[in-house]
Amino acid sequence: MIIQMCGLSGSGKSTIANKTKNILEENSIAVEIIDGDEYRTNVCSDLGFSKEDRHSNIRRLSFIASKFSAHNIVTIICVINPYEQIRKEVFDKYQNVKTIFIDCNLETLKKKIQKGYT
Repeated sequence: MIIQMCGLSGSGKSTIANKTKNILEENSIAVEIIDGDEYRTNVCSDLGFSKEDRHSNIRRLSFIASKFSAHNIVTIICVINPYEQIRKEVFDKYQNVKTIFIDCNLETLKKKIQKGYT
């Protein structure tokens, strides 16, 4: 299974993914989190933030996720992923893909930024 966890920066994607990982591991389910920020630094550092580069980033991360998934590891991709076109491409290309949108209102995000949580 591949889970595309999408939402604005600071919306809680990584927090929710880590809590989900803990619950699944407590139930003996293997899990891997592909954090967009971490992978952008180490694997996708050649990419910018244009629409085309964001699509390339998602293609790379979903390919890596598919390799984990092929070994029965639930893989959670935490990325902003703002474009329906690439989310659908991942859904169509790989098996058992789910997409979850983390909806966090702008006021909450502003408060998190002011407190330094992002």
